[in-house]
Amino acid sequence: MSSPKRPEADDPMEIVGVVLDRPIDDEGLDAMARTFVEEYALMGWAPTRILGMFQQPFFHGAHTAYERLGEDRIIELIEQVAGPVRGASGG
Repeated sequence: MSSPKRPEADDPMEIVGVVLDRPIDDEGLDAMARTFVEEYALMGWAPTRILGMFQQPFFHGAHTAYERLGEDRIIELIEQVAGPVRGASGG
């Protein structure tokens, strides 16, 4: 097996990690959470599966939003973007 091709410096598919130099405020966190919902909905995830992702600490960014904004706000975002979350508290 050959070694994988090294990505070009301007490769748009290159995975890039980003570290913020200051804490994100609730408005920014809300926008980030909506973006997560939109991305996973576009990939075909069901609303309940998206909520489950937010509830899992493994998904650090999404889980941080879940803890800071609260489950009700995350459900509200999911329902605005992807449809009803069945069986979720507050929904």
